[in-house]
This record gives sequence, C-alpha cells and structure tokens, in this order.
Amino acid sequence: MKRGFRDAGVAFFSLLVFSLASGVFADDAGTAPATTAPATAEPAADGAASEGAAAAAQQDADQDKNKKSRRAEPRGRLPNYYGRVVDEEQRETIYAIQRRYKDELAAFEAQIRELRKKMNELRSQRADEVAAVLTAEQLAEVNRLREASRQRRAQSRSAEPSRASEDSR
Repeated sequence: MKRGFRDAGVAFFSLLVFSLASGVFADDAGTAPATTAPATAEPAADGAASEGAAAAAQQDADQDKNKKSRRAEPRGRLPNYYGRVVDEEQRETIYAIQRRYKDELAAFEAQIRELRKKMNELRSQRADEVAAVLTAEQLAEVNRLREASRQRRAQSRSAEPSRASEDSR
C-alpha cells in the first residue's frame, strides 16, 4: 500500500474514532446521543426552595446547551504534531488564528479556481488556433500519433503492477 493512502486511512480512522467518542454522530432516530441526567434531590416542601432548585436546574440546562452548541462548531485542525505538545490555551489560540485567516484564504482559493478556469479556456483557444494552421492531412497524422501515444501509455500502466510484484520477490 502506498504511504499516502495509509496515512490518509489512519487520519480518517482517527477522525472517526474521535467523532464517535465525542458524540458527534446522531443515533438512529436522528437525535443527539442521550446523556444521563444528574440525579435530582427530593422536592422541597418550601415553595421558595423549589423555585431555587428549578432555577439551578435551568442554569445547569443552559450551561449544558452552551457546551453542546460550542462543541457543535468546528474547532479547526492543528498542524501536524502540534496536538502532542500544546496545552488547551495554546490550542484555542491556534484555532482563533485559523478562524481569522479562513475567509481570506477562501477568497484566494475562489480566485485561483476562476484563474484556472480562464487558463484552461485560453489553452483550449490556443490549441484550436494552432490546429487551424495544419492541413487536414497533417491534423489526421497528429491525431494518429496522439492515439498511438495514449495506447503505449495505457500498456505501460497495465504492465507496471506486474513489474512491482516482480521487484518485491
């Protein structure tokens, strides 16, 4: 197996394990995985005490909701090997830096896609103009040579696995 595929497989497996462990995936019903609720004390006979308990329970529920919503946001990805050496504060600082650059990088990536599209259009236009210089016979010969080259490449690609297996013996 090629090294790149193995590393990608390990990264995917690690992400899958992390996602399952953190409860990112929903259960079959389409809801978030159930968590066990903390045990509550017996209701108090006094109305004020029960209001305080209800307020505390609401505050706990709000904190749990905030934790879930914060966790639902993607945090980013640390550069290779950083996860082993940074503490939580450094980790959050790195994520903040990544978020700061995210929009600018996305804009540049969009520009690059557009430029590549224009380059491909220009290359196609150039190839059409160059081909127009040739006579019909010359163009037919060029097409025949291109096809022969494609066939040789296809044969060499199909022969490579057998060479690789011979080399490993």
